[in-house]
Amino acid sequence: MGVSKKRISDDLRALGIGSGDHLSIGIALSKVGRVEGGPDGFIDAILDVLGEEGTLMVNTFNFFYLTAEQAQAHPFDISLPCVTGAVPEALRKRQEALRSCHPVKSVAALGRLAGYLTEPHHSQSAPYLPYTLLSNAGGKSLFVGLGDNLVAIRHAAQYDAGLISAASIRVYASFKDAGTIRVLQRDDYHACCNVLRNLVPPLRKRGLFREGMIGEAHSIFVSTVEALQAMTEMLAANPASTLCPEISCAWCRELERNLGLYDRVENPRIFQKSTIVRELLHTINARRIRGSYSAEKVMGAIRRAHHTWQI
Repeated sequence: MGVSKKRISDDLRALGIGSGDHLSIGIALSKVGRVEGGPDGFIDAILDVLGEEGTLMVNTFNFFYLTAEQAQAHPFDISLPCVTGAVPEALRKRQEALRSCHPVKSVAALGRLAGYLTEPHHSQSAPYLPYTLLSNAGGKSLFVGLGDNLVAIRHAAQYDAGLISAASIRVYASFKDAGTIRVLQRDDYHACCNVLRNLVPPLRKRGLFREGMIGEAHSIFVSTVEALQAMTEMLAANPASTLCPEISCAWCRELERNLGLYDRVENPRIFQKSTIVRELLHTINARRIRGSYSAEKVMGAIRRAHHTWQI
């Protein structure tokens, strides 16, 4: 016996989601249980709750690349499958859905504000613009079966706090434009999210969330603007709170170097204390960021040695 669409709708309403809401959703559908109708059944249940005046938005992200050559070989267009799960892909494929043209951070939407959320979002716009627009429209965000991982808006908070470009991790993407493949070089696409779940307990203490079950999955429902503003403020006040402890994380190691965060790290590791190790990591990471396979192998050896030493 699976999870019925009626139960999904009832669970959504119990969380406070209702007709006319504009809703962004991140979901691990497998955590919900076997949903009647699969991903499309889940979407139908949400749309039933939101009604004709509501909007449903999902992230339909795609890959970026470390070299221009890799990016040129994988151009984006709106028919390209996304890499963010079964529900986003099912929504993207619906005939009535709109998808934004951003080559890496696209979203798809259905409903009254679908055009408002997707049309301004293209290769030259801010990567997380739809979440700003959703915030401005009084939208909400729902996270189903993801624990404390507030996907998408956590990166939007890093972006708004000025941290993504501060790490200066150069990446590439491409898109099709009137028969031509155009390659973009950007430093505001890639960020580490390994410890961003640590931002959630303070938000919970503030009472920003409504939490409950959707099917078998623990879920978090929150005002997008409140969550985004709160996380942005925390990250701006303490950029070191976004740093993961993995020695091989180029983004975190470059961010702490570029912003001089070493003295703000709680319980710093040896690679954050030693000037010599910092410089070594910077040299290796500079080559890794340019796509060097040999530098990646060297970092792999360093990572294994570091983990062994920690044990």
